[in-house]
Amino acid sequence: MKKKNKYLTAIILVSFLILSGCNFFPEPVTLIQAPKQAKASSDLEGDMVQKVKAFIPQGTYLSVPNEPVGTDLVIQADLDNDGLNELITFYKSALNADKLGAVVLQKEGAGWKEIQHIKGIGYEISWASASDITGDGVVELLLGWKVGVSAGNILDIYSWDDNELKKLSQVNYHELDLIESEEESAGSFRLAVWKRELAEVYLVDILRWNKGEFLSDTELYPSYFLKVANFYQDRVTSVPDAPYYWYYLADALLKANKPEEAIKAVEQGMTLDLLFPSRSEFQTLQATILNKIDELKDKDVQYYVQDADLTLNIPRNIYPYISIEGVEGQSNEYILSVYVNDQNKKGLLFAIEIYSKHFTPTLDDTTLSVIHETEQHLYGVRRASEHPFIENRSSKGYEVFNESLAVMEDIIESVRLGSSFTKFNSLEDQIVINRLMNAYEKYLHISMGGASNESGEIENFPYKDTDYRYLGEDINTLEKFTNYLSSDYTKDAIQSFMDSARIIEHNGRMAQPNADGGSMLARKNAKVIQVRDFGTEIQFDLRVPISDTFTYEVKQMVFKKTIDGWRIASAPSTF
Repeated sequence: MKKKNKYLTAIILVSFLILSGCNFFPEPVTLIQAPKQAKASSDLEGDMVQKVKAFIPQGTYLSVPNEPVGTDLVIQADLDNDGLNELITFYKSALNADKLGAVVLQKEGAGWKEIQHIKGIGYEISWASASDITGDGVVELLLGWKVGVSAGNILDIYSWDDNELKKLSQVNYHELDLIESEEESAGSFRLAVWKRELAEVYLVDILRWNKGEFLSDTELYPSYFLKVANFYQDRVTSVPDAPYYWYYLADALLKANKPEEAIKAVEQGMTLDLLFPSRSEFQTLQATILNKIDELKDKDVQYYVQDADLTLNIPRNIYPYISIEGVEGQSNEYILSVYVNDQNKKGLLFAIEIYSKHFTPTLDDTTLSVIHETEQHLYGVRRASEHPFIENRSSKGYEVFNESLAVMEDIIESVRLGSSFTKFNSLEDQIVINRLMNAYEKYLHISMGGASNESGEIENFPYKDTDYRYLGEDINTLEKFTNYLSSDYTKDAIQSFMDSARIIEHNGRMAQPNADGGSMLARKNAKVIQVRDFGTEIQFDLRVPISDTFTYEVKQMVFKKTIDGWRIASAPSTF
């Protein structure tokens, strides 16, 4: 089971319902550039998989780890820090469910030799990655083994020591994330560990290696526990009479530095029949949250808008009445409208408009005040021209709007780029985005016709009232074409692409219609915003920016676990 995660773009509500109805994966959802990550086997030589088969035990077959999504039969990583990559491959027995493991190979002359054989435990390979956990710049080997539904998984962490891999540590988990601080240019990964208590209740912690042991990394709590809260918000929406979901939602919101939302959650839970957690545990958490609220009562709320990646300070007394909505403008600008809310009515206080210099070099609108400028963007503010609650001077909205007007300029002045907390990056997201980018480059190569012949001339011919051209010699046969894409895409995805792009085999050669096209999507800056788990198929929704603007398209890409590794099950043209 994977938990599911969703970031919504349209509305960010400052209230208990800020975390409304989302499905959450513990695998976080932001694009990263990890400093130390093993390459997938799709980057290896075409016959590498066949070579490693010679080293696995008789009666076994190569096996694909369940996670991270995108991992293949073989990964390569410099485990001994000598500048050369080792190969790590995984196997399972065809007869014995509990016979599984990993083999580590090292380059020897023109071939390979086995340097270590690691026997697994349990019945499935649940995790495999080579990532820097200790922060010394050298990757460790992480192998997770599924031992049971209730018992979960065991993660073994190996590091190179005295010419061999030695077990550095072992961690029990039910769900696992590998994340790193976004502020570290060459930092190490942390373990975000989910341990099941009961039903869909998990104890979550972020572990960082420190002087020979794992300790909690509270620096990343504010950002990561927003995702934990998303998961529990989904649970309380589905099962509102389960007090334990309300308890852990409140705990997550507190760790995410949202005590005002946390107190509403814990008090809602206390209205139910309390068996687990006990009433005294609820009361203890309630007291902790109230103390936090009292501690912060004289401090502004640092309101982070994720889609625009900016923060503004909102006085705590008006904070419960403020909401911010992000929408696309008519000229590729992104507009963040700040509203004052009273029951079913909302009134605009001011709006932040973000323009790309690529489309709008200057702002000539006299009603728009420029508040920030970067190399790529202009940030302007447009203030409300009327009082939305003027017709009902006795309403709470009228009172709060006046209070908001009094501090509006201070709020505007506080607007700054970035967040007030340390954000994190996800290993799985990096693998997924990198796989998609590599695959997209192949799609572009095909769209451009493949490798040109020696003369550089394009051979055209008419076919069914359409002008066709033959593909280049590197992809000019069905076998070459299929092999070119098969390390990234499933067979069905390749066939779907051929059908939709009207790619045909003509006189024994591959051909496609003559067409020109282009795209302004900044695919390398794509971010995963939602993940859905269907077992051997995982669906990723990605937010892909349009050029350097804050507007975007949502692309839905599916990865499928095959006998050859994780492959993209969506047609190449989808991304």
